[in-house]
Amino acid sequence: MLWSSSHSLTAWTFSGTTKYSYVAHDFPFSIPITGENPQRVRLTVEESANYPLSGWDSDDVWRSLGSNSAGYVRLGPLNRLFTLTMFHEMHCLRMLNLAFDPSNILSDDHITHCLGYLRQQVLCHPDLTLEPAGWQDRDLNSGEGATHLCWDWEAVYRLVDDNWSTWKRTREELVCDNSGVCVE
Repeated sequence: MLWSSSHSLTAWTFSGTTKYSYVAHDFPFSIPITGENPQRVRLTVEESANYPLSGWDSDDVWRSLGSNSAGYVRLGPLNRLFTLTMFHEMHCLRMLNLAFDPSNILSDDHITHCLGYLRQQVLCHPDLTLEPAGWQDRDLNSGEGATHLCWDWEAVYRLVDDNWSTWKRTREELVCDNSGVCVE
């Protein structure tokens, strides 16, 4: 089976405005990038020697794709904790990279989760850009590859880093419970 769905969009309830309580399912589907119009950027997908499969610096390189907050944001009046899908995907890529290193002990459940999660994300956001076949014949440093039109991931990093900085400045004044909900 290629995919299955166990959730329906009708299970979500929204207030119908841009104001959300961020309690239970009362939150937006995606985080708004405020102050900016989401821009599209071009990315030429190419082979890269910069993300090694193994070696002393492999995990550091893959870890660098994260953010200061590991992709978590705090939203709403209760500072509810969320993760952005992009950073969950990056985490899973890093876990798959670590799985190739025999000295790292990762649970099969975590690797299975990551493989399934990435599969579902590809199905949810298919990129229909045509790519020439024959990736094996490309030079790792040639810069050749198909150009894709993408959302500006740098704006996402800025948003997450700004949210983390704000949270870090104010967290001493807050009391948090085990679920990640924090109030003044």
